[in-house]
Amino acid sequence: MKLAYRARSEVGPVRSLNEDCFAVGEGQSDAPPGSLFVVCDGRGGPQVGEVAARLAADTISATYYAANGLDPEQALREAFQAANQRICQRWSNSATRVTAVATLAIAEQVFIASVGDCRAYHYGDRQLQQITTDHTFYDELIRQGRLTRADVQTYSTNITRLRALGETLELTVDVFQPVLAQDDALLLCTDGLHGYLEDTEIEEILSTAPREETVDRFVELVYARGGRDNLTAILIWREE
Repeated sequence: MKLAYRARSEVGPVRSLNEDCFAVGEGQSDAPPGSLFVVCDGRGGPQVGEVAARLAADTISATYYAANGLDPEQALREAFQAANQRICQRWSNSATRVTAVATLAIAEQVFIASVGDCRAYHYGDRQLQQITTDHTFYDELIRQGRLTRADVQTYSTNITRLRALGETLELTVDVFQPVLAQDDALLLCTDGLHGYLEDTEIEEILSTAPREETVDRFVELVYARGGRDNLTAILIWREE
């Protein structure tokens, strides 16, 4: 399985600091340990959120590649746990948090790990599907049937996250195993992107634009709408 990717992380049209980041591992997708892609969104205020996000992304990547032959899913879970512990230890008495999503590709296997509201989407057969679950207060109410998606009319950067790196030493990591067929793509992004674009709009751009241009199209559209958050996206697609 040969993969290509395009990634961007932008401060956005309003903020002065970028608390988002991404990391791309140096492994090859056709053999162990594989290719690892990580997107993180930090929170904690000036000079903190961006440091925490970078610490999380680098720790996830370094820990995974140092796993020495562990089962890939277990190694990915342990990498998230390691990042969580480092953030908890460094900012034990603060509100510093990081949400994260990662994709690992090894041969014909794909793993996606998630904590928080950074998202992973699968695009195939001209259809977009969200893979991950947002760990937020509003989404929990939606899952309980107490709220509908239409009820949440106004996007807010103050949405309460129910799960994040740095929240507690006891961390639950969601792991998914999607199938990535020929010409399929995976999109990893922070809420600064999916909070301002409808899924139908993301799907339309993926359906009409060349793969190499789609991330730039997403960013341009968010900027045109005056997005009030940082935004980061990695598009990964299968070439052969």
